[in-house]
Amino acid sequence: MHTTVSRNTTEVAPPGVLRIRRRARSPGAPDTAQDPSWHDQLTGLLNRHWWIQFCRRTRPVRSRAWRFLLLDVDRLREWNHRCGYTAGDHCLARIARRLSRSLGQRAPVVRLGGDEFGITWAADSAMDAWMARWVRNITRPSRIRPTLSAGVVAMRSPGRPAWNRLVDAAYRALQTAKRRQSSRVVWQWV
Repeated sequence: MHTTVSRNTTEVAPPGVLRIRRRARSPGAPDTAQDPSWHDQLTGLLNRHWWIQFCRRTRPVRSRAWRFLLLDVDRLREWNHRCGYTAGDHCLARIARRLSRSLGQRAPVVRLGGDEFGITWAADSAMDAWMARWVRNITRPSRIRPTLSAGVVAMRSPGRPAWNRLVDAAYRALQTAKRRQSSRVVWQWV
C-alpha cells in the first residue's frame, strides 16, 4: 500500500492504482472554495493561476463590455528595507483583507504576484460608478502606510474580451499613474 495525493484528498491505495476524483464546476469560473491551488498562500486571495483560468473560461457577453483594475502597492521595496520583509508580508496581507472586505461579492480580488492585485468585472453603470468611488477611496494618500496606485481599463465595445490587451493596457495605465505620483488612478479605454 502507498499514499497517493490528489489536489484536495490524500488516500491510501494499492500500488499501481491511481484514484481520481472529479468535482462538478460551474461553467464560468474555476472552483475556488475547495482547491487550495487557486489561492495565494500569503494573502488568501485568489491567485494569478485562477485568474488565467477565469479569463479562458469566460463566455462572451454580447451586451456588456469588461473592466480590469490593476493595483500596485507604492514603495513596498522601501517599506521592506525600512521595516523588514515580515512587515512587508503583513502589509500585503492587510491590504488584501481591506480589498476583499470592501469589495465583498461585487468582484473577485486576485493577487497577481508580488505587490500587484487585479479586479475584473462586467461593465454596468452602477458598478462602474461604485468602483470609481471605491478606487478613489482605496488610493487615498497616507503617511503611515504604503499607498496604492491603480490602472483601470475599460473596453469600449461589448463582446469577448481580449484579456491580454486589457492586462497590457492596465499595466501601461498603472505605470502612468505611478510616474505622476503615488496614490494616483489612471483610467484608459481600449
